[in-house]
Amino acid sequence: MKKIIIMLILLSLPTVFADTLGVNDQTTNPNVQMAVNVVEIGNENGKEYVDLEIYYSDRESYDTDIHGGNNGFFPNPANYPDLYTSNLLQYATVVYRTHYNCDGTIENIWSSGKERINLSDGYKNVLCRSRKQEQCYLDGSFDTYYDERCDFGVVRFHENEIESASNFNVEVGNIDVESRKADVKITEKTLVNIKQDNPMYTEQPTNVEQSNDEKGKITEQDRKEFTDAVKTILRIFFKMN
Repeated sequence: MKKIIIMLILLSLPTVFADTLGVNDQTTNPNVQMAVNVVEIGNENGKEYVDLEIYYSDRESYDTDIHGGNNGFFPNPANYPDLYTSNLLQYATVVYRTHYNCDGTIENIWSSGKERINLSDGYKNVLCRSRKQEQCYLDGSFDTYYDERCDFGVVRFHENEIESASNFNVEVGNIDVESRKADVKITEKTLVNIKQDNPMYTEQPTNVEQSNDEKGKITEQDRKEFTDAVKTILRIFFKMN
């Protein structure tokens, strides 16, 4: 793993959007353009749960279907450390991707510059957030980047459970099965900022010897290298202070 320097940028979180919801009610967070519908509230083996449909609130504006398939690539964890805390990505069902030029104009690769990819075909090169920082600045190109939002299907939550995507958290609490209500929060997540003394790594090809279940997963070696890098920075920080 090439040397990377990671700086944690501590920013105040935006206002939490929270509502007490019943079945089929909806709440949204415009900062991340995500919405949730409460599909079902129930009790399973003595444990209360809420099934939430989590989706991109502007998905109707994407009208170009692309059949990506598994091209053998997925986001390289060396470029995107927030992958380590984005457990919702495993539920992603559709990615809505806009191709932008780094100056903010839309790159018309497709008819509208917007594409919709059904992930059931096996496509894995998905982050579900903007890649402008990485693809315009960190790689030194300043040409084009992907802006991505995703649908995550229906995800089951239990009391006080939090699930995270690349740029937002969803939290559920105060589940009341009798009144069929629950508190749901969508909170914008502060990202880790990366500075590197080398160019960006290429997107990582899937090892052809891996099984289908292993493809796209972050390896233990990746986790170890990331953890070691963070420990090194913390040691340097405390020595300086």
